[in-house]
Formats: sequence, structure tokens, C-alpha cells
Amino acid sequence: KPLYDAAIEHPDVIGLCIGTRPDCVPEATLDLIASYRERCEVWIEYGLQSTHDQTLTAINRGHDAACFFDAVERTRRRQLNVVAHVIHGLPGEDRNDMWETSLAVARLDIHGIKVHNLQIVRHTVLAHEYRLGRLRLQTLDEFAAAAADTLELLGPQVLVHRLAGESPKDLLIAPRWSWNRLEVQTAI
Repeated sequence: KPLYDAAIEHPDVIGLCIGTRPDCVPEATLDLIASYRERCEVWIEYGLQSTHDQTLTAINRGHDAACFFDAVERTRRRQLNVVAHVIHGLPGEDRNDMWETSLAVARLDIHGIKVHNLQIVRHTVLAHEYRLGRLRLQTLDEFAAAAADTLELLGPQVLVHRLAGESPKDLLIAPRWSWNRLEVQTAI
């Protein structure tokens, strides 16, 4: 509360956008966040990544898909804007798995989406797996097709906040194509 209060007291701040995990929003936290609705624009971003619990377990998310859907429902009951994050190209997922995730998100009462491609960044378990050759990454064309599927499923009321990941170049190992945002957007 002191951090949010300090933020919205600044004359140039017109809203709050809070990014968090769906397992980190007990009722009291959502009530606090909802209390700011009368004073400013409020958005909450939740990282879903995938609707497939097997994938979420494999990437060590620490929550299941049901947790995400519950958080969205509880957030929407408070009339807060919701943004969902999905990652295409997660280990073990094919285009159909990504389509199923996108379809599930499109059926929700959300206001925005951030679509990410899987990125391998330094000093992570995925970086180790990638270096050992145990991890296949999507090509730009494969990612573009999955991202296009997502866009085609979304209703016109859903604001697209992002169409690809944005890891810093000094941390990103792969895929190198994600550095060129214009190329990614053109491919989609």
C-alpha cells in the first residue's frame, strides 16, 4: 500500500499496472488493488505461459493453469483490467498445444495479452539444457504462425501489449531472431 500510494500521488502517474503471478493474489491483495480503481486506471498482468499443467510443471512455474483461471475470475469480479502472458515454443509443446492455450485465453474476459517466444537467457536451467542440445527452439516462421493463431482467436476488445519477448542482448543466448522486433512483427 505505501508503494502504490506513493506511485499514484505523483502528478504524472495516471494508473497502476501490476505484473504478478496468479498464485500471489490473495483476496486481501485484490481488495487493496481494487481500492485504487476510483483514483486511477488499474491493470493486473498474470503470467499463464501455458494451459498445460505438464508444461507448467516441467518449467517449474509453481502453479497450475487452474490457479491462473481462478485469479482472473477473482480479479474480474473486482472490475480490474487483466492482461494474460503466454509463451509459445515451451519445451514439449507443439502448435496444437499453443493453439489450445490461446483458445482458452481468448474465451476469458480479459483486456490484454502479451505473447512471448521462448527465450534462452544466461544463467538458467534452460540455458544449460540448450547448451547440451536437449532443447529445440522454434524458428521465426513457427513462432509467427503460432502468434498469428493467437491473434486470430482473440476478440477485438483485447489489446495486444506485446508480440515477442524482449530479453536484453547481453543476456539472451537464443533465438537471435527475437532481437529484430520489426522482422518478428512482419513475419506474424
